[in-house]
Amino acid sequence: MRQNLLGFTKLLLVISMLTLFSCSEDKSISPFINKLKGDSIIDRKYAEIVLIEVGEPAVGPLAKLIQDKNWKVRLSVVKCLGEIKSSKAVKPLIIALEDSNDEVKDAAISSLINIGNASVEYLIEKLKKSDIEIRARIAEMFGKIGDARAIDALMKLANEQDEKIIVNAILSLGGIKAKRGIPILLEKLSDTNTDIKKASVEALGEIGEKDSSQALIVMLQDKEWIIRSSAAEALGKIKDQSSVSALKKAISDDNEFVRADIVEALSVFEDKDIDQIIISSLSDSSRYVRENSARSLGIRKSNIAIESLINSLSDQDEDVRLATVIALGEIGDPKATNALIALINNESNLIKSAIAESLGKIKDITAIDSLIILLKEKEPEVRCCAISSLGKIGQEKALESILEALNEDQSRFVQFNAIVSLGNFKNPRSIEALKKALDDENPEFQSAAEKSLRKIGTREALSILELNKNKEN
Repeated sequence: MRQNLLGFTKLLLVISMLTLFSCSEDKSISPFINKLKGDSIIDRKYAEIVLIEVGEPAVGPLAKLIQDKNWKVRLSVVKCLGEIKSSKAVKPLIIALEDSNDEVKDAAISSLINIGNASVEYLIEKLKKSDIEIRARIAEMFGKIGDARAIDALMKLANEQDEKIIVNAILSLGGIKAKRGIPILLEKLSDTNTDIKKASVEALGEIGEKDSSQALIVMLQDKEWIIRSSAAEALGKIKDQSSVSALKKAISDDNEFVRADIVEALSVFEDKDIDQIIISSLSDSSRYVRENSARSLGIRKSNIAIESLINSLSDQDEDVRLATVIALGEIGDPKATNALIALINNESNLIKSAIAESLGKIKDITAIDSLIILLKEKEPEVRCCAISSLGKIGQEKALESILEALNEDQSRFVQFNAIVSLGNFKNPRSIEALKKALDDENPEFQSAAEKSLRKIGTREALSILELNKNKEN
């Protein structure tokens, strides 16, 4: 109900503002423009909110301030124009790209990206009369806007002399997924500049054309590890089966970061022997490789990896153990339950939370007692995960603990998760608790209670929802 009142209040504000502006556009905007120019931060923020709400009629008055002496005013103007998202705002924002203040310049870039396609033609034109810095920034912006009209301009920029311009142009060709740019990108793979070569590899991966695979396979043998690593990542994105053999050979690369990326790349392919290759990498000397191996096996839901992953729960590195706990949850095999429970007492709150979450995914009823114990932990995040998992397992044995958490836990996050979890219990006590939660002062709690009652779906639960709807009306 409170949410409805807030929405109604905002509606009244908008209506009153639109009425005001329809009467006398310039005169009604003027007070807020003056507040924007004032010294008060609160007044300036208020003016920003109002002018953004006004929209396109405010663009003209705002544009007049784009070269104001006060950089804070210019910054507010640029932010407003970006949020209004009118094509009429592009020209003043183009001017702001050359502002003397870096914050204003950065905000102008963000605003032009926010406006999107309407900015492209103006930015292409701006390239003709800009210095190296602005050309480099525009090249970067094209990739974030993602409009194909910029491809020709980017292809020209990729052949300029300045390294930053070239790199940004190449990355943007990848961001736009410009297939027409592939010949240039393949050519740049032989560039002597590492950053340019790396950007080309990444761009080819983003475009994702299998015709690029053979050139990228060659890059797996490059003398620089960063290029080999990027090539592995790119091949993983392209997912060309012809690259699997080369990736398997590269698993023995002498650089740990390359091996870690090779594992991740291989994980996207369905070859039967890949699971075993990744399992072997769980014993790699590098923690990065072991972590990626555990994560990849979880993504693949590899049942043959259960025993090896259980062994990895004793890894000396916490990140590896965390990835292993999550992987076992993703696989969802009850064989891992006891090993996860045994790990609880000696671990950090982060891993305890992950264990609780994984036990909920496995849904083994033998984990209920351990999850109930976790509800006594000091860290709210651990209790949140434990109560969610008790709900997922959905056994009546856990109901008392969930109700107790809803009524007595000091964390509102835990209480919220308790409301969600109660949706898995068709018990009258669960329904009664959810009925009470419908009157919570927090609209999100009310919404969660409604969803849980709807999920229970009994006549009693639906009747409560109908009565609550009538009461709100």
